[in-house]
Amino acid sequence: MTALRPPTRAVKDEKTGNWVSGPNPGSLTEPVDPAPPEAPGEDPVVAARYPRHHERTPDQVLDEEAYD
Repeated sequence: MTALRPPTRAVKDEKTGNWVSGPNPGSLTEPVDPAPPEAPGEDPVVAARYPRHHERTPDQVLDEEAYD
């Protein structure tokens, strides 16, 4: 996700006229947990939600092919 919207961008400093790194509004600045359907079975998000050795049903898993 950071490749699509990096956390910083180039901003011109008005005092010095140099380009400096500044925040990019709306970007992710820290890691976030995945949604439970997107997380693999061993992820802590899933482990906290379902009992051990639970076989998730198709409505509990997001299973998509990778775009080629």
